[in-house]
Amino acid sequence: MAFSSVVRASGAAENCLIEGKNADGKPYYVALSPGWTDEAILNALGLDIRKSKMSRSLGPDGESRTYLLGRKEIHITRSASTGIYVMLYVKDDGTYAEWYLQSCQHNNSAHKSAHG
Repeated sequence: MAFSSVVRASGAAENCLIEGKNADGKPYYVALSPGWTDEAILNALGLDIRKSKMSRSLGPDGESRTYLLGRKEIHITRSASTGIYVMLYVKDDGTYAEWYLQSCQHNNSAHKSAHG
């Protein structure tokens, strides 16, 4: 069953949801928000933060965390200059999806997304 939802970006990053892209550039129908914690992002992508193994590295303007659990690997990079980058990688089949989560404060339009 397919349905559509509309999310209004009201100026707060918590209310701004951005869909990901698959390796082939097509939409990955999970929306994430730049205002979310790592735990909220992992929950949306089906990974339990309490059960996963986490590694962390620091960069010049932020940090990157990698969470591993089973076949899923999720990278979350938080950078002061480029925003938040999230990548979901599924081992064995080599598929991945990615999100670029910049601030949505400048955008007050409605975003539509189709889920199926």
